[in-house]
Amino acid sequence: MVRRYAVVFIILAFLAMLFLPVTNCDSTGWFKTLGLSGNDFARFILLDNGKIFVYGRSYSAGSGGGYEGFIALLEPNSSVIWQKHIQSTDGGEVRFLAALNTSDGYYVGGDISVGNDVTDALLVKFDKSGRLLWAKKMSINTYNVEYVKAIFADENYIYLLINGKPWGYEVYFVKLNKTDLSLEQIAQYYSEAWNRDRDDVVHKAFLKNGVIYAVVRGEPYEGGSCIVFLEISTETGKILKSRSYSYSTGYSIALLNETTRVFVGVSSNHPIVGLLNSDYRVIWVKYFNVTKGWASDVSVDREGNIYVIGSADVYGSGFYDTFIAKVSSKGNLIWFKTVGGSNNDYGSQIVVFNTNGYVASGHTRTFTYAGDEGTYSDFFILADMGNYIGNLEWINNDYGENVTLNTIYDVTLINTHLSWESYYLSWYVPTIEFADVNLEVSDSALEEHLATPNQEEPVPIPIPETLYTALVIVIIITATIALRKRPRIFK
Repeated sequence: MVRRYAVVFIILAFLAMLFLPVTNCDSTGWFKTLGLSGNDFARFILLDNGKIFVYGRSYSAGSGGGYEGFIALLEPNSSVIWQKHIQSTDGGEVRFLAALNTSDGYYVGGDISVGNDVTDALLVKFDKSGRLLWAKKMSINTYNVEYVKAIFADENYIYLLINGKPWGYEVYFVKLNKTDLSLEQIAQYYSEAWNRDRDDVVHKAFLKNGVIYAVVRGEPYEGGSCIVFLEISTETGKILKSRSYSYSTGYSIALLNETTRVFVGVSSNHPIVGLLNSDYRVIWVKYFNVTKGWASDVSVDREGNIYVIGSADVYGSGFYDTFIAKVSSKGNLIWFKTVGGSNNDYGSQIVVFNTNGYVASGHTRTFTYAGDEGTYSDFFILADMGNYIGNLEWINNDYGENVTLNTIYDVTLINTHLSWESYYLSWYVPTIEFADVNLEVSDSALEEHLATPNQEEPVPIPIPETLYTALVIVIIITATIALRKRPRIFK
């Protein structure tokens, strides 16, 4: 009998140890900025087999006195493999806004200035070492402003979503032959406003099974805003589905599963996150109860958890901090973290790379090149390798203040609603002109600042809720069997 209870005690003690906070003194992540004396906005990222591809624009990477395109490749441990700045030999500014990773290189898109307040859409391909392979610019009906906002590809074609501005901004779908870049198809979508002087701007899109899912900011009336969800066929260029909601702006969209979409944006000056069914009807939508802010991007892990990044003035200080939040598929807030300081810090993009980590990016006016605090922006990359709960403090003596990833416990998600908007886009076939563009690619030397976790204060690693539940069940069953079982008495 004593032996039986001793065994039970040992089992229970072992299981209880699993509930104790586990600490990790190894590197749990890092925070890196790149920049010099000028605005550096290379704040977009994508993952390439664990490596981090960075793209955007930089004022201080080159010496041309204007913005230049910028790309870089980083190791998972934050080491910069290479960094490049791209300028036009004609002196026009270059900006990168979209990228696609493929097995043979990177497609990068954006715009190039070709005159006063005139830009052409730009598509560039680099190999994996950052070497320029080719560059094309596109002019649609000789409009004033065009820029590539999304790039996709399959075995045969490259697909682009372009914003262009003949009167107000309109959306263009461009399909190119992958072999020779010849035009296969082009379509234009514009709102049926009475004078077409309204803005329809693509913010984020993704491709799955021959369908482009996009979130667009529409303008139903002058100065107004609505979220427009689109599904576009890559085969025909036609709109398959469309649904709109008023008084809000959508900034990003992702697929939670085959029948559910998740989106983020802003409504009434608050960051919002919501879930939609396959017809884009609202399942739930909630806002973060911060003073003001917006949600910029969303990503989903393999367990269906939702990661949101954005910018928020949490307590009414007048300054924005980057925020990152983890939300369950039922709309429950799991945690809400901020990183920032005495100036404005903005979150742009987030990518989940496994069930326990993410890479985020944005730009900061707090942790910048010496003397530029509050004046110019450097871009940052933040890697959290283990979804750590609690405060994570990164130490770097180069900064005037420590970088701290704070968990904010008094921010909650509050139910809200979206109003349906009768807003439709018409379909039209415009003309487009292609031309080669001469770009010069040079090595960059943006100054790097790395902050790593303070090893003196280990961070507790949480056990997933599912594991907690399983352990509780095991303990209950084990204890019940042991306590109910009696030793047999033989006569």
